[in-house]
Parts: sequence; C-alpha cells; structure tokens
Amino acid sequence: MARQLTLDLGHTPALGRSDFLVTPANALAMTTLDRPETWPQGRMLLIGPEGAGKTHLATIWSAETGAARMPARALRPDLVDYLAAEDGAVVIEDANRIGASAGAEQALFHLWNLCAARGCWLLLTARSAPREWDMVLPDLRSRMAAMPQTRIEAPDESLLAAVLVKLMADRQLVTPPGLIEWLVPRMDRDLGLARRLVDALDRQTMAERRGLTRSLAADILATLTEAEGVNAPDQGAEPEVATEAEPRADLSGGPDSQADGEGVTSPKPTSADALPTADQDGTDAPTDPNPSDPPPDSDPQG
Repeated sequence: MARQLTLDLGHTPALGRSDFLVTPANALAMTTLDRPETWPQGRMLLIGPEGAGKTHLATIWSAETGAARMPARALRPDLVDYLAAEDGAVVIEDANRIGASAGAEQALFHLWNLCAARGCWLLLTARSAPREWDMVLPDLRSRMAAMPQTRIEAPDESLLAAVLVKLMADRQLVTPPGLIEWLVPRMDRDLGLARRLVDALDRQTMAERRGLTRSLAADILATLTEAEGVNAPDQGAEPEVATEAEPRADLSGGPDSQADGEGVTSPKPTSADALPTADQDGTDAPTDPNPSDPPPDSDPQG
C-alpha cells in the first residue's frame, strides 16, 4: 500500500470545563481547585503524573479566576511583581523543574511572599512532591514542603478509558466499537503511554490512509510496550472491527495552527497578560511580552 507523506501539524485539544473527564482519580482535585477561598493562606499544590490533566485543570482555574500563568523554569525575580497582582491569582506550572535554575528558585521564593502580602491566590502544578524537586534554597524547600497539596491519583481503568476517548476525539480518530474496552485491560495504567499510543495511531492511519482497527492498535501497543520494557499485550482471539476513515484535514494544503495539549493559557487582564506559559507535557513555551508594558523576555524552555 502506498504511504502518504504525513506532516506534524499537531492538534487542538479541548480544554474547557465541560471537556474535563471527572473520575474518582481526579474528582477531589477538581473540587479543591473549585474552592480557592478555602486554601490555607491562598496557596495550593496540584500533583499528578504525566498526562493526568494538571494543565487542563490549571487552564480551567486560570480562565475562571483570571490568573496569570507561567512555567516554573521561566520564572525570574524581575517578573514577580507582574505576576502577583493585588487580590489576583497566579499559576506556576511544572514546579518540579524549579531546581534547574537558581534564578527561578529565588523568583518563586519572592512570589510566595508577595502573593501572601497582596492576597493573591497561588496555584502550583507538579509531577512529584517537593522533596523530589532538587531545590537549592533552604527557605524555599521548607515553604514548598509545608504547602497544602491536592492530588490527581494514579489512573484507574475508568480514567484511562476516558482519557483514551478524549485523546482520540481530539485527533478526530474514528474508534471501532469495543476498541477502548479492549485496550484498557491490556495496557499499563499510564496516561503518558495512552498519549503516545494515540499519537502513533494518528500518524499511522494518516500515513496509510486507513481507518483505525483493533489489529493496528494491538500492533502499535505491542511496539510501544516492548520499547518501554513492558510485556506485549495479548491480542486475543476476538474478531477485528474496522471503521472507515473519517474525512480528515487535507495535509497537502499547508499546515494548520497547533496548540499542544495542555498548554492553552487564560491570562488575567493585567500587565502580566503575555507572560510565558507551559504546555501539556511539560514543555515550556513563553509567549511574547506585552508590547505596551513589557516585562523582560523570559528564557525559552525545553
């Protein structure tokens, strides 16, 4: 079969409140973020594994509170005043990466204090607890260790299934009946693996101009799990169910715009409007500074 040239045009995920899939693994975290007025001293740390929906929740929260957002590694002391608005709100994403930069650590320390002085809510997101962040400043370590926390727990089967459904819908993949139910018990409860699986399925169906089938999903899942040191899934003996490929965007006509996963920002209407923001998988992407009242350019993130 002739293969089609595929271009990495990305996709635009849905990151509104109605798009967030609530399960027992994340319900408490969502409830906690919905009540910032109850946070001790107006601070909260949201912890969860890769792909669990931290940035989706942060996007909802920032949209509803008018919060400024910035990836932790882009923090600089000269940006703190822009972020900590009087009676405002701010989100610092991927805080587990803060130890990579002494300047970012110093900035977070000052942001902590300034938010308290100005009555500004402070939300951090991270993949791990503060003891694993490799921070240098003792004062910052002690403050992060004392910060109240809420967690997105390791995914149960219902969350894994819901994430697979959403990822495939975001990429306009037509899912054969029963495919999600077939995949879930055959793969690790790893939302990062779910994301890589759907990405590979999207690329393969586009390259081969074919619909998604159980056989293709089984082959790609086996390849991914073998590469990651996990036992390959049992394909089972159930008959394959195929779907016709749904019309997709024409790849030959030029690239579409891309928004990568969890990284949509909803900045507060202040001079911090155009500060850097973080993307879904932890890759930080600063936005351009506000030309009318620009903070100094922040470092690009990897």
